[in-house]
Amino acid sequence: MENKNCMVESDAQEFTSEIEYFTASTYKLVMMSFLTMGIYNQYWFYKNWVAIKKSEKPEILPFWRAIFAQLWSYSVFFRVQRDVNERNISLSVFAGASAFIYFFMQALWKLPELYWILGMFSFLPLVPANRAAAELNREKFGLSMKNKKITKWNLLLIIFFAPLLVFNTVISTPTYTNYLLAEDSFEKGEFHQSKILYEKSIESCSTSFLFGWYEYEIRFSYGRMLNEYSKISESSSDLFLESRLQFEWVIDYLDENPELISTKAQALSNLANTYQQQAAATDSNEEYFKLLEVAFRIYRESAEQLEVNQDWKNLSYTYYNLGQTSDWYGDVGEAIKWLEKAVELDKKFGFSQDFKEDSEYLNSLKDKYKEINESKRDFEAEVEEKAPSST
Repeated sequence: MENKNCMVESDAQEFTSEIEYFTASTYKLVMMSFLTMGIYNQYWFYKNWVAIKKSEKPEILPFWRAIFAQLWSYSVFFRVQRDVNERNISLSVFAGASAFIYFFMQALWKLPELYWILGMFSFLPLVPANRAAAELNREKFGLSMKNKKITKWNLLLIIFFAPLLVFNTVISTPTYTNYLLAEDSFEKGEFHQSKILYEKSIESCSTSFLFGWYEYEIRFSYGRMLNEYSKISESSSDLFLESRLQFEWVIDYLDENPELISTKAQALSNLANTYQQQAAATDSNEEYFKLLEVAFRIYRESAEQLEVNQDWKNLSYTYYNLGQTSDWYGDVGEAIKWLEKAVELDKKFGFSQDFKEDSEYLNSLKDKYKEINESKRDFEAEVEEKAPSST
């Protein structure tokens, strides 16, 4: 086993080295390191430890020294500097400084948001050592730099890591970070905190080249949260208006992007819900009925599009809301018609939880409709009895 207390080992002893170092062109080293998120650095160290094992230290384990390169980098840099000095080559590796910088830059990967990208530049301390090693190979063995082109194995490595690089970059942006935190706060019922985070996420969208196109999704979620928040907040009217603005923004955006028509139908349904919920919160009878009329009209438009899109789950929700809006408006017969459509969809597509809830509401509407009709008949009979005879 290796002795981890000997990270520099017997590097100070004097002898002529016969190490044939692994090198790559500076361009390839930089590009491969960056696109593989530093994995190529580990490969560079591994190949050089294999070369050192072959020439000097048969007992070492190259794989583990490469894995813990931040601890063992000095030994590689020192050997290159030692050999450069022996050959009187006027190149400097700066072994100690390079090892310290490499160790420090490995810690930068843990930085929050996009600051972790600074760790992507961990190839910098390798560049002087790589250049010096290439010159040593030329001086000692007459070897020219051949490792310049991207091989098929290099390409496979890039193909594997490039999506991870993009993904890590995306999820580290303030836009996405705040969006996830806002969603989490929403699920916990922390509406005020969620509102603040959504606003930060939307604000950063305008300056984000990664998220400008995704703003409509964030605003859509923000609108839904505001609609729920309005149900418990004392300033519900302001929240309804703010929620409505989000859905109207989304609908305007989707009008310019017809390929996203399914999302537009959902946005319409949520927009209608802002009017319906505001109707429930108002004290004015006139405003109450006007808001319900607007909600009903938008729900109808949404339902037509959802049916075309065959979005049966959201269509079932919208039928339910159409029925509820009709019920609140006082048209129980119309409400029954829409609830029957909702129950039919629930049954057909196996929406068991919705089927139970919708069926209960439908049955209560039917009972209500029956009571209304009975009251109507009783009233008509009473009026008829009191009416004077024509004879």
